[in-house]
Amino acid sequence: RFEELMQYSDKRFEEINRRFEEQREYTDKRFEELMQYADKRFQEQKEYTDKRFEELLHYSDKRFEDMNRRLEEIIHYSDKRFEDMNKRFEDMNKKFNLLTWLIGVGFTVLTVLITVFRFVH
Repeated sequence: RFEELMQYSDKRFEEINRRFEEQREYTDKRFEELMQYADKRFQEQKEYTDKRFEELLHYSDKRFEDMNRRLEEIIHYSDKRFEDMNKRFEDMNKKFNLLTWLIGVGFTVLTVLITVFRFVH
């Protein structure tokens, strides 16, 4: 009877070992599938992130180009305004110089006329 019990125990132990081994193989297989799935998802996420980053980089480059173009337009407009103002100041300076010269000539002519009339009388 002891031998039967030992054989039964050995068979049960072998059965438990076999089931344990099957469970380990099943768990290893599921773990491998899960790791493959995780790797696949990670790769998809990486590709999506890379694509999105490239889009954002392209968008920001375009925005900087637009801002630079706008800044150049503003600078060009400001330069043109300063050139126009300088031209107006130069024109006014010429007019004041002409006016000053005419006043000087007028006083000189008046002085000469007054002097001539004094000697004539």
